[in-house]
Amino acid sequence: MSKQAEAWDAIISEIRRRIEKGARGTHAALARQLGVERGTLTRWMQGTLKGERVPYDKMLFLMERLELDPRRYFGDAPWANLGGVPIIALAACGYDWCTRERLNATAPRPGDHALNRDLFAVLAVGDSMRPAGIEPGFIVYCDPHSRLDINDVVFVERNNNTISLKIYRGMDGEDVILEAWTPPDGKGEQLLYTARTEVSNILRLVPVVYVKRKM
Repeated sequence: MSKQAEAWDAIISEIRRRIEKGARGTHAALARQLGVERGTLTRWMQGTLKGERVPYDKMLFLMERLELDPRRYFGDAPWANLGGVPIIALAACGYDWCTRERLNATAPRPGDHALNRDLFAVLAVGDSMRPAGIEPGFIVYCDPHSRLDINDVVFVERNNNTISLKIYRGMDGEDVILEAWTPPDGKGEQLLYTARTEVSNILRLVPVVYVKRKM
């Protein structure tokens, strides 16, 4: 057995131990958050699904939920292999959307997402997400595997090659409901506003999972 396979087996064993102890929620709650039946999670942990391993994104979720540090099991090898997280574009945070232009830049890989090969980042511009804690110049990390929930801060890409950061408020018929804040007025106050976009005009909505702050 390879060292990587041994590491994954050790992780599954530790996840099983913590689930049995009831760490950070019950077995049923974890299964519900994963979007699988409780019995499926049990079989994954028992290794009884012949020829089927725990899906990569589900494993990452469990590791994060149960606060397992990948470095304990893999050392620094995965970070060296994956390199930095690509910063794919500037992302506007206001009325104006940025036209996506390729950026030749990378950002440090957060430890909690060290094994996520599909993680990407954008560089926030504008101050319309400042009340949500995202300042201009902050590096915003997005995970395509993360479940999209109402009230998530999201990366939005439209099919006209424009992108932005917004708050996802759900659907209304064929419209996606997004929110952000207006630019500061003379008193520095910002008002929440709503933007409706037809779902047919949305290429992707990706939850923001981590923000690298600069002081």
